Amino acid sequence: MTQYHKFKCIYCGQSIECERKHIGRQTKCPTCNHNMVIPPEAEGALAGSIKAGREKWDTQIPAPDVSTPTRYQAGPKPKSRAGN
Repeated sequence: MTQYHKFKCIYCGQSIECERKHIGRQTKCPTCNHNMVIPPEAEGALAGSIKAGREKWDTQIPAPDVSTPTRYQAGPKPKSRAGN
């Protein structure tokens, strides 16, 4: 049994249906005739297969060790040009 993928044209909003094996390929909208790439399935459709893998991912990023300056230190003052 062939399963179909439903999506909408990003230009005109026309509902389109195709076989899942065509996801990622380029096609033309039958209504507005624009070229577009068939988008991947929505998150909900793939939730079962992806969710198990995500639990293993390490998504914690350690905070950078950055010391905050406690006082502004001004550099040397520029020479005056009043004498020229």
